[in-house]
Formats: sequence, structure tokens, C-alpha cells
Amino acid sequence: MHAFKYDKNQLIALLLSIGLFFLFGSLYKYSQIFDGLENGAIDFRFRMREPFKETKKLGERITSFKRNPRAREDIVICAIDEDTLKTFSQEEDIRWPFPWDIHRTVTRYIAADNPVAIFFDIMFLDNLSEKILTQGGSAIPGGDVSHLPYEQLKRAFNPIYFHWFRAQEREFARTIKESNCVFLDYPFHTEESFKEFPDFEERMTSVNKFAFEVPKNELPHGNCEETNEYKRDIRCPWVFTLTPPTPLLSRAAKGLGFANVKPDPDSINRKLPVIILHKYKDTYRYYPSIDLLLTMQYFGIGMKDVEIKMGSYVKLKNLPAEKMKRPNREREIAIPIDHLGFMDINFIGGPGSFDTKSYYYFNRDPDRRGNFKNKIVFIAAYNAAGIAMDVHKSPFGDTFGVEHHANALNTILNQDFIYRLSENQNILILLAIAVLIGLVISKASIVKSIVFTVTFTLLYIIGAMAFFDIANIIIVFAIPLVQVGTTFSLITAYRVLTEQKEKKYIRQTFSKFVSRTVVDELLTHPEKLKLGGEKKILTVLFSDIRGFTSISEALTPEALVDHLNVYLQAMTDLVLKYDGTLDKYVGDEIMAFWGAPIPQDDHALRACRCALEMMEVLHQMNQTWKSEGKPPLDIGIGLNTGEMVVGNMGSSSRMDYTLMGDNVNLGARLEGTNKQYKTHIIISEFTYEHVKDRVITRELDLVRVKGKELPVKIYELLDIK
Repeated sequence: MHAFKYDKNQLIALLLSIGLFFLFGSLYKYSQIFDGLENGAIDFRFRMREPFKETKKLGERITSFKRNPRAREDIVICAIDEDTLKTFSQEEDIRWPFPWDIHRTVTRYIAADNPVAIFFDIMFLDNLSEKILTQGGSAIPGGDVSHLPYEQLKRAFNPIYFHWFRAQEREFARTIKESNCVFLDYPFHTEESFKEFPDFEERMTSVNKFAFEVPKNELPHGNCEETNEYKRDIRCPWVFTLTPPTPLLSRAAKGLGFANVKPDPDSINRKLPVIILHKYKDTYRYYPSIDLLLTMQYFGIGMKDVEIKMGSYVKLKNLPAEKMKRPNREREIAIPIDHLGFMDINFIGGPGSFDTKSYYYFNRDPDRRGNFKNKIVFIAAYNAAGIAMDVHKSPFGDTFGVEHHANALNTILNQDFIYRLSENQNILILLAIAVLIGLVISKASIVKSIVFTVTFTLLYIIGAMAFFDIANIIIVFAIPLVQVGTTFSLITAYRVLTEQKEKKYIRQTFSKFVSRTVVDELLTHPEKLKLGGEKKILTVLFSDIRGFTSISEALTPEALVDHLNVYLQAMTDLVLKYDGTLDKYVGDEIMAFWGAPIPQDDHALRACRCALEMMEVLHQMNQTWKSEGKPPLDIGIGLNTGEMVVGNMGSSSRMDYTLMGDNVNLGARLEGTNKQYKTHIIISEFTYEHVKDRVITRELDLVRVKGKELPVKIYELLDIK
């Protein structure tokens, strides 16, 4: 029953740990139950990497960070901020949205500084409906003019306003064309109900010039209209349509890219799509993000230098090595993307992390040149009350949309990409943790298990932080901590329950025939106990009363039992005093042994000491009995040391912890041999070899013993040196 008790418990603990691994691994792989925790852990790593940045409040929701030294100096934000709005409102009575000639002037002044690129993070989707409604008035009920064609708009509004805004658009387009570095963005829409402009196809003609062909092997298969996400091809587009800028501006722009972000389910944006798969007129194309186009502009490469492998990378080839942050022999940068084209943004901070200049500086003062040479300029609404601002949550809190793009571009140009381990790699981590925790906690004491669990948890957190901080690698973070805590709790609970049963069994089994010290040692270190049969080198002691028959005839049964109990109690106390194990009483015979259940290196010496003190105590007891008129007792003791089988033996209803084997029988024979040599304590040569330097003996004889081929030398034990 107990042959493999402790090994069995360790195995159960390990299996419990492995079972929890399958549970957590399955939840990680096939559900989203831990996504929130893992995403929060990513945010935690970002904040721990940038923990001491100075901040200031920009508004009710926005906190500004001090400019981060990890921000590239060639990324500049030209902010349409509170100062800009106040300046235009107070000095020129111009309110947001600004007339496009304002943007034209700013574009001309900035372009004169020879920047790498100017990016307007402003949707120039419809000049006419927006401006005529705010400044020219409309005869159309409800003011909805976005669906009207050019000629109808011309008839519906004051011709003076109409032609003025058209002239503004043409002039702005001319400035954009002449600058040859202006990039415009557009939105993809994730709902089908969005209305298209009448000139949509004309706009799409310009947008498609910057779209990439999709290899046949990467085209979606099956029905992309399928609403069941488990049946729908993962390569199917997640967007429905888009709204490019006006045709005039689209044709004039250096590049047209989308500016979408797609937050995670917790509304925090940690990724940005580099490319989006979209179907237009039965043709699938990869549409580039504005960040990808700005990168291509920075390196001076064309579409032929871009390789797209959805789910793996967007590779930029033939790059000038002098412009690469980390040059390589191939002169390539591989942007890691997932199956939808998303790249993890390596955020360096929140608002204010990049160099920011106020927009109004560059509207009227051409002497402010020299600020944008060889730089990439982002123009966007930024911390301006009273206008709709593009704000999305990032790991650092609410962050302006333009700074999401600045962080994305900073990530690409610095080749500072974040890499996530695959699901299978993370599952291997969970398996390794399960095996380690299962093996260690099942063997260590509860206190040591607590120390190990806490230490391991701290080391894992530090390791995950180091992977992120040094190598930009995101490993599974929250699930292992939950796994470790749950595994520790369940294994500890199991151990407490089983160990209580074990302790109860040990007390019931051993307290009757071993000392309290031995019992305490077994309770503290139950691993020392092996209750199944095993071979061990032990020392056995047999003690028997000589002439017991004549003594029993001289006493009444009651007096005999009392007399014998006093003797047995005294002898048993001595066995326990020397941490021996009382095996049994056979009438007046005592059988005890040393070396089990707790190993004792000096088991033979302990047995010898006990035997000598037995004779000494018996002598004292005989003196007392003589004075009381009771018969004295004489005993013989035999000791033998050797290999014996020890363990629980018996039936299922009754078992005893005892010994068996030829060496046990030899000990019993030596006890009886005392009569022949008129001695009291005889030890075998095997016991003698263990104690010869510590005891005084007298060699007696050689005796032939059953089970031994050669005679055994025996000694009388006289004293301890």
C-alpha cells in the first residue's frame, strides 16, 4: 500500500502541474480570456522601460511627456495647437477648419526648407461642402451636399464662394505638386454603410497608383462575406471601402496612404497596419500606410523595392546604407507584420515625446526657415480645445493620433522592431514552467516551495522585462504568473491534505516502538521513510530472560505480569533512549533494531551502548527486587549487523514494521549462545567490524551458522572505550 507513497505523491503533483499546463495552454491558444492580462502586461513593460520621464498636463485627458532622447531628430510635428487657433482667431478672424490657402502657405514655407517629406494628417476629403456650409450658406435642406455632383453644387451655391473655394483647392494642389514632397492620408472604413463621393472612381485612380499587386498564393480563398469568423478565411479584408482626398489633391500628392489605427479590444492601440488588403472592382491590392510611404520616401526607393509577405514581413530592399540605422550586407529592412499586415509600434512615450513646433509660426514668416531641412514633418491638430482631435489610447495613456504615426515611423527608421514569440513558442515556455514547478514544489518543503515560487516569479518578471528592454522581444507574461500561482496553490493544498494523512499514519505506526525524537524526525522529513520492503545494512538486538519458566512457577499470574512489565518497560525505555526501533515482544523476548526507519551511520554502536546499559539497569533492578523479596532476572543479548529486509509486513488488515532475513536469524541465535559461553552479550564479527575501535570485547569462538558458508567469529561485548 505504501511501497511508493512519496514517489506517488510527487508524480501526482507533477501530473497536476502538467494538467494545469494543458488548461492554461488551451485557454491561451483557443480563447481570448487572457488577452486583457497579456495586453496590460505589454503596457506595463513599456511604462517600466520609460519610468522617469517628466510630464505635464496638456488638457483634461492628455499628459505631456518630456521629449524622449530615443525620438529621431528628423521627425518633427507641426502642431495645430491652442496657440495656433488663438492667433488665427484673434488676428485674422479665421476659425477651424482653416481655409486651404492657409495650408498652402504653410506648405510653401516648409517645403522651401527642403524637408524629406511633409505629411498632412488632415483629411482633405471635401472642400466644397465643408466650406460653403460654414461660410457661404446653402439652399439645400439639411445642408447635406456631399453627394452632389460638381455642376449641381455650382448651381446650388453662391458662384462667388464656389469659384473661390475651387480656386483655393487648385492653388493648394499646385503648391503640393511643386513641393514634390507632400503626402496625404485617407481613411479606410470598417462599415459598409459609408457613402461614397460621386467622383470616387477618379479619386481611386490616384490611390491605386500606390497600391501593390497581391500574389496569387496570398489571395483569400472561400467566401469573404462569411460572418462566422471561424469559417472565414483569415486573409479576407477587414475593411470595406475608403475615402481618398479630393481628385485635385490626390493627383498632386507625392504619395497617398491610409492612416488607420485599430485598437485592441481594451481600446488601447498597440499596433498599426503597414498594409491593408482591399478589393476594388474585383481586384485585390495591398494598400500602403502613410508610414510605409514616408519610409520609402526617406530611403528614396520605389514600389519595385518593396516585397510583401503577409503574415511575415514587408521587406524594403536596395536601401542606401548611409541612411540605415543598422546597416547590413543585404541593405534591407524587414518590417515584421501579422496575417492582417499589422506591426507592433515600439512606443517611446506619450504626447510630447517628439520635437513639436506650432503651426502658426510657418504661416506668414518666411524667415523661419532652416527648421525642417532633411526632416519628415507631420502636420496635425494637436492639443487644441474646441476642435475634434484624433486621440487614441496607447500604452502611455491618451496619445494624439499623429504621435501614433510618429512612433511607428520612428520604429521603422530606427529598425527598432518588436518581435512576439509565436503561440507554440509561448506554449513551450508554459510547458517548461509546468515541469519545473511540478518537480520542485512536489519535493521541497512548503516553506522552501514558497521561497522558490516567489523567487521564480520575480526572476521571470525580470527576465521578461530584460527580453523586452534589451531585445524588444515580447514573451508570454501574465499567463505564466497565473499558472505558477495556481499550480503552487493546488499542489500545496494537495500536499497539506496528503501530508496530514501521512503524519497521522507515522504517529500511529511508529510512536509505539520508536522514540519521540525519531517520530519528530520522520514528521519533519517524511522523505526519509520508506515503508515498503527494502534491503538495508542494520543492527538487530535480541534479548531473552534466562530461566523464565522457573520464575513463572514461583509467582502468581498477576505478580508475574507486573514483574515482567516493569522489566520490559525499563528495557524498552533504553531502546528508545538510543533511538532504536522496538520491533516486538515475544513473551519475555525483546527484538529491536537500529538504522531504520531513519538511517543511522552509527547504528551498530548505538545497539552496543543500549545492550551494555540494559545489563547495568537490570543489575540495579535486581538489587531492588532482592530487597523486596522478588526474584531477580538474568538475560542474554545477541547483536548482529548485516543486510536485512525491513518494511511493513503482514496482511491487509494488520501489518507490522519489522525485519527478516538470515542476518536477523543470526542475531536471535547469538542471544541463545550466551548460555553455552556463560556470557550476557555476544556480538558477531560483522557488528565487531563496525565498532571495534569504540568497544572492549573478548573473542569467543567460531560458530557455524545456517545460511553462512564460513564459520562466524563471535565476541563478548564488555564495555565502551
